[in-house]
Order: sequence, then C-alpha cells, then structure tokens
Amino acid sequence: MGSMETRARTARETVTLLRHCLTALSALCALGTATELAMYRHWDTQERLIPWYTLGVLVIAQVMFVIRPTAKAIHVIRGLLGLVAISSMFGIYAHIHENYIAGPLDYRYSDKWDSMSTFSQYWHAFSKTVGPAPTLAAGVLFQSALLLFVATLRHPAFRRKTADAALAEAVSLDLQDVIRSASLNGSTTSDETEPVAADHAAGEMDGEHRRTVVDVLTHTVLDLRECAATADGESPEATEAQP
Repeated sequence: MGSMETRARTARETVTLLRHCLTALSALCALGTATELAMYRHWDTQERLIPWYTLGVLVIAQVMFVIRPTAKAIHVIRGLLGLVAISSMFGIYAHIHENYIAGPLDYRYSDKWDSMSTFSQYWHAFSKTVGPAPTLAAGVLFQSALLLFVATLRHPAFRRKTADAALAEAVSLDLQDVIRSASLNGSTTSDETEPVAADHAAGEMDGEHRRTVVDVLTHTVLDLRECAATADGESPEATEAQP
C-alpha cells in the first residue's frame, strides 16, 4: 500500500513539474517574440501593432494560469489562447502576402512573375524566395499558446471540482435519506403508541437522527479534506494531522 502511494505521489510530482516546464517555455516564447518585435521596430502601422496586442492577451492568460488556475479561470484562459492562435495564423498569412506583393520587385523574377502560376507565386512567397518578411515568425505565438494549452490539460482544478460536486451530491442524498427515515419512523410511532409515549419516542428519535446528521457531515468534511489533499499532491494523513 505504501509503495502504491509513493508511486502515485511521484507521478503527481512529475506531472506538476512538466506543467511548470510547459508554462515556463510558453513564457520564454512570448519573451523572445517581444524581443524580436522590438528589434525590428514592429509598430509603425496599425497592422504591425497586432502582434503586440496578441502578446498582451497571451501574457494575461499566462498570469491567470500562474496566479489562480481555477476550473473557471482555465476555461477563460483557453478562450484567450484560441484568440492568440487565430491572430498568429493571420500573422503568417500577412507575411506570406507581403512577400507575394514584393515578388515582382525581385530582379530575378521581375520578367517572369506574371507568367508564373498563382501556386508558384505563393510558394515562392511562403519559402521566402521573394520578399523580406519572415514567413513563420508569427508562428511562435501559436507555439507559445499551444504550450500553455497543453499545460491546462487534466489540471487538478477540474478533478477537485468533480470531487466536490460528487461529495455534495452524496451529502444531499444522505440527508434526504435521514429526513425520509425520520418522517416514516415518526408516523409509525404516532400510530402505535399513546400520545405521551409517542412524544417521548419522537424526542428520542430526533436526538438519534441529529447524531446521524452530525456523523454524516463529519465524514463529509473528512472526505473533502482528503480529496483536496489528493488534488494538491499531499497525503491525507498529513492533512488530518494539521490542527
């Protein structure tokens, strides 16, 4: 049993380490992109400002994931990453199109550019045979968004939310059973005994069911603490030992 717990703890620690590494790589990609954009002074037109806006959205998603990665926040983060991916693909297309426009100005193709097929023209633009724009530079933003998206997969926040919902449902069902049992026993006692004896039995029954409810709630709190400790990578024994 101890060996199984050790392996499970090691697996959780490994997954956590990988998640942190993916987040760090995503931040490094964003930092590298910002540095390259600044070196190229990529801000002289409104269209060339789009990567900066995209970087801002990406940084917001990264900060949200690092500070408070709740289940609801991760859904928002994934939406922001989708916007970053769309902007990145638009950037790739914009660079290809910029090279395509510059094709006839290249001295090697100025005479034969118009006679080339559209596919051939765009292939030369994509491969940067013509034009000055780095075709796949905008793809770094897509890569950064993809790294952070992978880091959100199977996050403990979703497991904790599922466990809490299951425990809440179980508590609700247990309390309903207790209330239903109390109602049935109360009605049976009233039918089979005299009024004074029925009141006495009902009082004893109320005390018994009160203790049952307390026991149910106590076990529920312990289960919640155990699930929270498991989701955070701690052992339930260490959690119960805390004051």
